[in-house]
Parts: sequence; structure tokens; C-alpha cells
Amino acid sequence: MDKSVARRVAEKLMAKRREFGLSQAQVAEKIGCTREYISMIESGKRMPNLMILKRLAELYKVDIQWLLGEESSTNVFSMLLRAAPIGKADKKRLEEFVKCCEDYAWLERILAVRKKEAPQYRYTTPSFKPEMSIWAKKLASEERKRLGLGDDPIGDIFKLLENQGLHIIRIPLPNSRIDGAFAYDPEKGAFALINADRKKGKQVFTAAHEYCHFIKDRSSGYHPCETAEGYSPPHQKDLERFADLFATHFLMPEEGVRSIVESNFNPAQIGVEDVIYLKRHFGVSYMAMLIRLKELGYIRQTQFEQLREVSVEKIERTLYGESEERQEQPPKIPPLLAVLALEAYSRRLISLDRLAEIWRISSSEAYEILKSAGYEVD
Repeated sequence: MDKSVARRVAEKLMAKRREFGLSQAQVAEKIGCTREYISMIESGKRMPNLMILKRLAELYKVDIQWLLGEESSTNVFSMLLRAAPIGKADKKRLEEFVKCCEDYAWLERILAVRKKEAPQYRYTTPSFKPEMSIWAKKLASEERKRLGLGDDPIGDIFKLLENQGLHIIRIPLPNSRIDGAFAYDPEKGAFALINADRKKGKQVFTAAHEYCHFIKDRSSGYHPCETAEGYSPPHQKDLERFADLFATHFLMPEEGVRSIVESNFNPAQIGVEDVIYLKRHFGVSYMAMLIRLKELGYIRQTQFEQLREVSVEKIERTLYGESEERQEQPPKIPPLLAVLALEAYSRRLISLDRLAEIWRISSSEAYEILKSAGYEVD
């Protein structure tokens, strides 16, 4: 056997053992061999026979071909890190996003759970803007119809997209021009990064934008999504414009907006309080709602310029007691990821140390949390 294969198998087996929080002695006991034999395998000095290799693959819930095969040079997560226009601070946070993606994929594999993914639409991306808008609206309408949304507000978009197989991971990227990112691997699943440093309405819009990449562009694997002043190549800019147009139609469908405006307000005299009501109704930012009303002909350019300068938070707080324009900080890790890790621990598939690692806390903190919740802790 080629020594490079033995080394590759050794590295993968050692990584998997550590992922599961097992010692070499524990692995040896589970598969019926000596600790010394496991040590020799993991040092690359010994290639396991087929029977042992099969037992190790079953223990770590991986395919034998994966253990023997070379790592793919097209790993979408590493490619995303290389492609994103980021500095050191952003790179560290994007690496945390990738870690969450890997944890999600691993847990879903060992638990044998993975949500059915939304269908992929075969839409092209026109460069001509009017045509692009038509196709983006068509895609948004088809997907809203499939989801049974009608023209109503979406509500909790993060939960909706999770249920469609898109994992939402919200991480703050302060002072970054990255609004979000999308990564897809057929074996691992679909993942969307949302910049949690943005205000709530902007995070909602970014989620809808990334969902467009999921249902339309996922075959290309990954997309770092910049703000408008980013420096993406022309084709990437077309994909981003299309996703923005989709998000607009998906979150604020024309018929839904017109119905509310014409039944509740004077369409000829839209005021700041009306825009605030509408943006709360559809769960978007004030600016996104203002732009949408302008697109639909309810606001002229001069009025748009006036309304965009308004201090929204103060008025909204006066009208509703609180403002949705504030930043909303998410938990340290996605709630679903935390639940999957706890389920794996409860079924004795991972150790306390591995659980703590996924929860991003110390083992002693994880121990106290489990004890206080009535879990049996080893």
C-alpha cells in the first residue's frame, strides 16, 4: 500500500477519533483490537486491513471510500474563504462560519437526520435589468406559491428557510462589506451566513438573498455576497443583482403591498408613519420598504429623498413603544446546532468535551448546564 495513502488514512482516523472524543484505548475496545495497533495506524506506520477499516468506518459513521480517497481540491468552504474579499478580522469570523457548517454536517450525518431540500429552479441570469426583474419576480412568485405563502408577510424567515434545508448561521462581521455568504455541498448541505452586525431588517433581506442562491445557484457551490460597493466581477454582480431583486419580490410581493396601501392609507399621501407600519408588517428595513414604495409608484423622487432623512427609530419608538431598527444579536451558535449536539450527546454518540466544543463553552460549563437540566452526565 502506498505510504501516502496510509498517512492520509491515519490523519482522517485520528481527526475522527478526536471529533468523537474517544481515546485510542476506547476505540480499540469498540472494534476489537489493541491500543498499540490503533496507535500504529494513526501514526501512519500500519495500514489497517479491510475488516478493521470497515469497523472504523462504521464507528465513525463515514464511508470507507472517503477514508481511502483523497481530499477534494474543490471543497466549497475553503474556496469560499479564498474567494471572499476580506481582511484578517473577517477571515476569523468566516472560519467560525465554516466550523459551524462542518459541525452541522457531521452531526446530521451521525444522527442520520437531514431536512429535505427545497427544489432547485433552472433559471438563467439575464444581464439586461428589466428582463432580470421579470425573471426574479417570476421565481419569487413560484416559490411563494410552492410554500403556500400567498401575498402574506413571511413572518420568521430564518425558521422558514431552515425548514427548507438552508442552515442559517448569524455571525457579526463589524465594519465589513460582507452582508452574507452561501455555501453548498451535496454531501454536507446548504449554509447561509448572515452578518448579524446589520440591523434586523437588513438581516432578513440578506436571508432572502441567500435563499435565492440556494434555490437557483447552488450548483456553483458558494457565493460571498458583498454590499453594493463591493468589487465582484461582472457575472457575479449579475447574480447578486438577481438575488436582490428576488429578495424584494419574495419579502414584499407587489400584490400584497398594493393591497395594504390601498385599503389602509391614502396612496397619494404616503407618510413616514405609513412606511414604518408597512416595514413592520412585512418584516423588512425602513429603507427596503421605502425603495419598494418608490418602485411601485407610491412615492416620487423628491418625497423619497425627504423620507430617507427621517429619524425612524425615534418615531417608531413613539408609535409602537420600541424600534425594530435596532441591531439584534443572535446566540453564540445557531439554536438548531446546539439542539443537534445535545441529541448526539444524549444518544452517547459524542463526549462531553465534544459537546462543549460545539457549544463554544468549556467542559465544566457544559457539565453544569447538563446537571442543572437533569441530564445524566458521565
